[in-house]
Amino acid sequence: MTVLQASELVQQAVMLGMIQYRSIMDPGTDRMKQREAWRYIESQGFQRKALSEWVEAGLVHRRKDETRGGNSPVWYKVSEIQGAIVAVRTSEAMEEY
Repeated sequence: MTVLQASELVQQAVMLGMIQYRSIMDPGTDRMKQREAWRYIESQGFQRKALSEWVEAGLVHRRKDETRGGNSPVWYKVSEIQGAIVAVRTSEAMEEY
């Protein structure tokens, strides 16, 4: 692992901590619609299909408000998505090491 990779990993972990703190203080901020989630993970260097892989692995949970009928949006917890990103990057760094 290079110094740059280690620095990026620490930044991602710190971001996860900040997101988790924010979700405790204001739980309504810890949700993201599916399209927003796709844009976010793409901005972090992942492909859209990573989201469904994380759902299948149990790292991220797909949520839908069933009380609003079949036309309600799918959403995800921001903290779970960031946790999956940190887990994947940590795993990749350990494989390289």
